[in-house]
Amino acid sequence: GNEGQGLTPPQLAVCDEFVYVPQHSPATASLNVNAACAIVLHHFATWAAFPEAPREGAKFITEISTSHLPHSRVGLRQMRSLNPDGSVVQRGKQDESGDSDDE
Repeated sequence: GNEGQGLTPPQLAVCDEFVYVPQHSPATASLNVNAACAIVLHHFATWAAFPEAPREGAKFITEISTSHLPHSRVGLRQMRSLNPDGSVVQRGKQDESGDSDDE
């Protein structure tokens, strides 16, 4: 969705569930998608009792990824873009703004 109108009816129609981040101040009416995602994932990890990643001091210990695909096996080629009306942009076609979805 966007800050002014939120999700369109076609976007809402394809959702299995709807979650939101409660706002506790009139200072903002929405959150950046990255900030909202971080909050939702944090709450999910807490709810699911995921263990915290190991740290050395204040730095998390990371491993080098051996795969360019996430564990879900859904990569960029499987993702789709949406037009402003919520319809799916066909690969190789242009949306109303003239942007191409080619990779």
